Amino acid sequence: MNVRVDWNDSSAGYEIYYDIPDLHKIDASQGNSDAEGFYERDVYWRVIADLESLGIGSELRAL
Repeated sequence: MNVRVDWNDSSAGYEIYYDIPDLHKIDASQGNSDAEGFYERDVYWRVIADLESLGIGSELRAL
């Protein structure tokens, strides 16, 4: 999974983008049936923790 965090002037906050080049390698039997599910279950909280450690709290993240 590739995760990118960029500043967005129009929303005045950081936006998180992700993609999975090898989506076919996600095993649906492990509960990861699509990119969104995989991101939300396994990656989102790690990204948020990393951003928080850099001082990028929820007030600086775009919705």
